Amino acid sequence: MPVTTLKASLIAEANKCVLCGMCLPHCPTYSLAKNENESPRGRLVLGKALLLGDVEETAGLLEHIDHCLVCRSCEKACPSEVKFGAFMDGLRSHLSKPEKPAHDFADILIHQDKRRALNKKLWLGQRSGVLSIGKKLIGKSGARLINSLPKVERFQALNENYPAIGAEKAKVMFFTGCNSELLGNTLVITAIDLLTQLGVSVKVPKQQGCCGGLSRHHGDAATANELETNNIIAFKHDANIPIVTLASGCGASLLDYGVLGDNDNTFTPRVTDINHFILTHLQNHPASFKPLPKKVLLHTPCSMKNVMRQDSAILELLKMIPTLDVTNISSQRGCCGAAGTYMYEQADNAEALREPILAEVKNQQPDMLVTTNIGCAMHIQAGLKKAGNNVALVHPIELIAKSVVMDKP
Repeated sequence: MPVTTLKASLIAEANKCVLCGMCLPHCPTYSLAKNENESPRGRLVLGKALLLGDVEETAGLLEHIDHCLVCRSCEKACPSEVKFGAFMDGLRSHLSKPEKPAHDFADILIHQDKRRALNKKLWLGQRSGVLSIGKKLIGKSGARLINSLPKVERFQALNENYPAIGAEKAKVMFFTGCNSELLGNTLVITAIDLLTQLGVSVKVPKQQGCCGGLSRHHGDAATANELETNNIIAFKHDANIPIVTLASGCGASLLDYGVLGDNDNTFTPRVTDINHFILTHLQNHPASFKPLPKKVLLHTPCSMKNVMRQDSAILELLKMIPTLDVTNISSQRGCCGAAGTYMYEQADNAEALREPILAEVKNQQPDMLVTTNIGCAMHIQAGLKKAGNNVALVHPIELIAKSVVMDKP
């Protein structure tokens, strides 16, 4: 979209705000600062003034823009249906902000060769102990990144097609996400195995790449648009087949393709979270589950509850497992503070927002903490490690795969 057209679209979006303030109680940064400039409507006013040239970019003003997590809790509460996430992404693409160290990390994620090369280094570094030694020699943001890493597995090459086991009952196309190549794709392989056991054939388009979420949120619209186009082309075939995602952050990014511009109207309606897909599939093709006597706390990422809005399916699916005690994290009203690279760039805010979750995990003492987004998992796990809490973080698909027993035909 031409710059002038996008600018006009952003101003029009800001004009939809009626300044009612219903967003304020839902905004994590406003809850921390109690400052109008740290609220959604405050940022809409500031952003519109910047776009119109009524105010100049200053360090203080840009700080209010940078503090936004783009969690989009405000969108669910907004009676005027302001597309706040798209507004913030578009606004950031207009700002002349200096490059940040986190952009180097984003650059790695968008290039397959760099992801796979770093995967090998991280895998070797964790096992040799070099990473734990090296974090003492690097800056705080680098140390935070290393501390947040899960156990890195070696990336395994995937086939393009995985046939259903037994009679084919459904077909899906699988979005793997760039982190699966960076941190290892054991979970992707587990998910594909589960789907094929459930009678679902899986296609993994080779051309697919990074969803572009980090680039979009950092205001790098050119790169984000390029990645968006690449994925739309990769999944353009078989237009009636669902596109399943494992990470809700990726799913949310795919759903946002072209939200303020020309959208491929055959793409986004196909995007669905894998838990939602499996729950719907099981309603037509039932399976049984082995008991799993564990206590689980369920964390719901902002990308799932505010953008994908398929969070109820996860709880419903996990409750199919006998003896599994599943409880939603009651303290999780807002964002956990991860928000892509926000946890490294705005560490003070990120850690303050994470604290209630860590406190509840400590009080509840679950066997496992379950979440659907890798960034949230990394951020929470880093806090748990710092607190000396070794509770396991898992994706719900890991529990489903461990417990499901296919009924004989």
